[in-house]
Parts: sequence; structure tokens; C-alpha cells
Amino acid sequence: GVIKSEEIIRAFKDQHVAISKEKEIILNYIISYIYFGNGQYKEALQWINKVLNDNENTLRQDIYSYARIFNLIIHFELGNFDLLEYIIKSTNRFLNKKNRDYEVETTLVDYVRKLSKQQNMEERKKLFIDLNKELETVFVSPADRVILEYIDFRSWISSKIEGKSFAELVQQRGAPKD
Repeated sequence: GVIKSEEIIRAFKDQHVAISKEKEIILNYIISYIYFGNGQYKEALQWINKVLNDNENTLRQDIYSYARIFNLIIHFELGNFDLLEYIIKSTNRFLNKKNRDYEVETTLVDYVRKLSKQQNMEERKKLFIDLNKELETVFVSPADRVILEYIDFRSWISSKIEGKSFAELVQQRGAPKD
């Protein structure tokens, strides 16, 4: 049978395996990403919320930043465009407060805002093409490229441009390379 993600976490706890808070957060993130890759956006949202609701300032702030951006993409996929406006504002506040000066994060937040406001599919596709071009210049910076280890934006954007599934494009592209 299929192993449910909750069972994995419970197994860790039942076996009294010492799993640090940081590892639990990363595991929750990975589970969310797996659901996302499978097109199960509601489940992906449940698991990314576990990450976002568990923010301790002492833990990996990079993961929280990526989780916040990933959260925007999950809401975009769910079509929660009204809610996205609020989440985008709160994400911008979070990123500004953390003084994370990564161009990739601000570029992605900016484009998710534009995409969520655009209902015309052809215009939306053009925005994805523009985003793709802009990210190619942003990803020249190694600091900005790190995010690709957590979210394969290239495959997500290509899936929107080519009309293919995210999972299909991830498989074609293979594991992320530096």
C-alpha cells in the first residue's frame, strides 16, 4: 500500500528517533513538494503550512523564505487569486524584515502578483515567458541559484509555457545541477 506522509512522521516519533526540529521542518517541506509534484495542491498546502506555522527565529530562515515563495505558487495553482494578494503583501513584509536581498525572491513574488491578476491565458503565458527570461539573468548569481535546490522553478515555468505537467518536466530535466 501507499505510505502516507503522516505515517512517516509518526514512525519517527514512535521509534523515539531523535529528529531535530530543523529536520522535521525540512521533511515537511519535502512532503509538500512531493504532493505539489503530484498535482495534489491541497495536500501540498497543508504540509507547507506546517513549515510556515513552525517559524522559530533560531531555525533555518532560508527554508522559511523558500517555503513562503513556494506557498505563493501553491496558492496560484489552487487559483486562490484573491487570497494571493494578501499573502504576497505578507511575504514581501517578511522578506524585507529579514533583509534577504536575493533578486530571485523579489522577482518571483513580483511575477506571481502579475500572474494572479492576469485572467487571459495568452497574456499569462507571455508573463511566464518574460519571467523565464528574467530568471535566466538572475540565476547567474550563485546566491540566487540556491533556491533551485528547493523549488524547480525552471520546470514549473516551462510547464506553464509548454502546457505539460510539472512532474513530466522535472523528469525530463533530471536532478537540479549547479
